[in-house]
Amino acid sequence: SRLDHLRFRGRGFGDTSLSRLHPLPSLVLLDLRGTSVTDASIEHIATFPRLKLLDIEKTDVTADGVKRLKSKIGKVYSDN
Repeated sequence: SRLDHLRFRGRGFGDTSLSRLHPLPSLVLLDLRGTSVTDASIEHIATFPRLKLLDIEKTDVTADGVKRLKSKIGKVYSDN
């Protein structure tokens, strides 16, 4: 519950893997760069109450998904 930074890498990590994570109350940075997460994970990502920085570059999140995330999270890094 004190974890504040979390990084996953690789296409083997996707929506199903992310959905298994409970909202971590102290998480400030989530790095999903290069994973296979999609727009299906947006609502789950938004459940992390203190999340300020999200890296979703080189994922399958669409430009529309990025826009939705930016309305919920302080800083979103994306290539969309």
